[in-house]
Amino acid sequence: MLCFLLLLFLLLLFLLLLFLLLLPPQDGGRGEQPRPEKVAEGISTALFITLEGITLSVPVIGTWTQWALFGSEFPGTEIIPRLYIVHVLLIPGILLALIGLHIAAIIFYRLRGKRLVRPMVTGRGEVQSGVQPMRPARWWVAVLCLIIAIGITRWVIAGAPPFSS
Repeated sequence: MLCFLLLLFLLLLFLLLLFLLLLPPQDGGRGEQPRPEKVAEGISTALFITLEGITLSVPVIGTWTQWALFGSEFPGTEIIPRLYIVHVLLIPGILLALIGLHIAAIIFYRLRGKRLVRPMVTGRGEVQSGVQPMRPARWWVAVLCLIIAIGITRWVIAGAPPFSS
């Protein structure tokens, strides 16, 4: 009986949290949702202002570091071309390197004679002696992660309240 009541309480708590997380965000009574581009703009501005504050707080080299990163006070004229280069060259290069590393790992394990496809598909691999096999995760951990993800998503959709104006 106690177990049933505990499960009922957890179910009601989950439904209450789900209801609260899925409510439309309140934005000062205006009754309108913020535009996605405004949300992204506000978050990126907050991140760059934070980065500027961190670089300026470094003794002796803070102002030089800020000049090297931004070109002047934020927003500088140099930051857009630098971020464009990072966006167009660096990030795709890192992704291609990771894909190449993944393919190299597959070839490496294939040459060693280890089978990877069956354990990846079924989730059951050969366990070495002295090693405990994996066990299923607890359901409440998955529910907790889902609630946290919904909460963060709702916070971003609401305009990331501490960072929005």
